[in-house]
Amino acid sequence: MNFRKSWVLAGMTGLAGFAVAGCGVSNPPVSASSIAHHIIQAQSRIKTSHSIMSLSIKGLPTGSMKQTIHLWTKSPDMARSTVDINGHQQVVSVSNGHTITILNQANKTYMKIPVPKGSALGAQNPALLTTALSHILSQNHVSLVNTSAQIATHPTYELKLTPKKANQSFGFSSMTLWIDKQTYQPLAVNLTVKLPGGQTMNESLRYLSIQDNIAVPAGTFNLQIPPGAHKMAIPGLPASSSQASR
Repeated sequence: MNFRKSWVLAGMTGLAGFAVAGCGVSNPPVSASSIAHHIIQAQSRIKTSHSIMSLSIKGLPTGSMKQTIHLWTKSPDMARSTVDINGHQQVVSVSNGHTITILNQANKTYMKIPVPKGSALGAQNPALLTTALSHILSQNHVSLVNTSAQIATHPTYELKLTPKKANQSFGFSSMTLWIDKQTYQPLAVNLTVKLPGGQTMNESLRYLSIQDNIAVPAGTFNLQIPPGAHKMAIPGLPASSSQASR
């Protein structure tokens, strides 16, 4: 799961002014900054939502990883995911305040994904994706590359993001973000990640379902997480002492 991605909208401009032509008023021009503004506004209106995402990672030293992720934006337990690593499946449940630790083949920490208690991931805060998307938009140069893309049957904006800071030892070197034109909800993400040691990994995240204002049934995620259940060992990851934090 990639909450490593530096994510918060600072200084993004809103809609450009209206242009008057003749006696009519034209539509505001579409720009990367105006779309980014609407993305954050759309997320901030979500009170409770259930997102189902499909994550695939290619370029791991020994293969690939596929993952189905369920996220509730306001729930004591934030996520549950089914992971398939080179054909091996396991369920990972994440509670508010936990840390997901991914281990390499030498059983050493390869990277950590924090789920901080009381943060934007917490049950008392608005939508998870608000903080996530706004942070990533602020940390990257955003450009609009396609205004007529389609994901399934959804008219879609295609945005390209590149890091503002060069020479990152660990982090994505580029990202493509597809946004629904009507709802400004994210539909898909594709990014290229640089691993320690110079390896390149490609990740894609597809939102299979996003439902707004969903009530989470009591007890849905009243799960006791046994010791070690929030750790994932990925065969083939480098056994060196190189560590990275997400």
